[in-house]
This record gives sequence, C-alpha cells and structure tokens, in this order.
Amino acid sequence: MDINIAAEGERLYRSLIAEITACNWPAVDAMFAPGFQSAHADGARDRATEIQTIMDEKIADCILSNFKVTQSGNCLVVTHTQSVVETIDGKRLPGQSSPRLTVWTKNQGNWQMVALANLRVI
Repeated sequence: MDINIAAEGERLYRSLIAEITACNWPAVDAMFAPGFQSAHADGARDRATEIQTIMDEKIADCILSNFKVTQSGNCLVVTHTQSVVETIDGKRLPGQSSPRLTVWTKNQGNWQMVALANLRVI
C-alpha cells in the first residue's frame, strides 16, 4: 500500500506534539523506538533521558511549519521548523524558530522515532 509520505511524516510529528501537550505519556513512550538517540545543542540523549526531558518540560504555543519528508527504505526522514515556548531544566525559553529533524521507522506495524536532532540553541 502506497502512502503519501509528506502527509504521513507531518502527521507523525504533529501527533507526537499533541500527545506531549496532552501529557499522554504512554502514547509518547510508544512513539520512541528502542535504540532511539537525539542530538541537542547541549549534547546527545538516549531514549530514557529524552522522554524524561520531554515529561519535565512545559510546552506552550507550538507552531510547526515548513515540513519536508523523504523516504529511505522503511524510514521517513522529516524536517521542519518549530517555534515553541517551553521550559527546559527550569528555564523558560521564549518562542524561537529552529529547525528539527526526526527519523521514523516501522516497528511491528507502527511508526516509531529512532532519531531526533533539535537545532535550537539552549
């Protein structure tokens, strides 16, 4: 079955943000693949550290735009621009537009994120 990769890639990331905003932590946890890794201005994070960081941050006013999606094998590579007001490590960061990149793979029939690059300067 063919999918519209552009629509699917955007849907995946928007779904992740919706679940984070709703504090639906079981759904958020299910979206992260085993072996997940992320890169941020302050260093790399493993799956458990990334999920805990997300649970500790307070997100408000998230604006997503400029989605671009490509497919490589069973992976979707999704880039976009994100502007979000958030609290990280107790520090409130203003809404600032920055690029993001996620890589999603099918795992037992469900899409899961295997990598994330957050290019926002903290």
